[in-house]
Amino acid sequence: MPGFLLALGMQFTVESPRWLCRVGDMKDAQTIIRNLWGDSEVDKAIEEFQSIISNDGTDVNSRWMQLLEEPHSRGCIK
Repeated sequence: MPGFLLALGMQFTVESPRWLCRVGDMKDAQTIIRNLWGDSEVDKAIEEFQSIISNDGTDVNSRWMQLLEEPHSRGCIK
């Protein structure tokens, strides 16, 4: 039952504006940003998404175990 509800609910979600920017669909990304956050945030959000997209994959040497190291983890209880 939970899977069915999730599948049903996914039909009504909006696409990610960041993903739309990544695939080059700027018009739809701007429309969704405008609907979510208002006109004043459109340019700022698009610039931020483009910055993130251009920097994606720059740290190809990262490892999953780094998530357990400082400053990403809360540390161990001693």
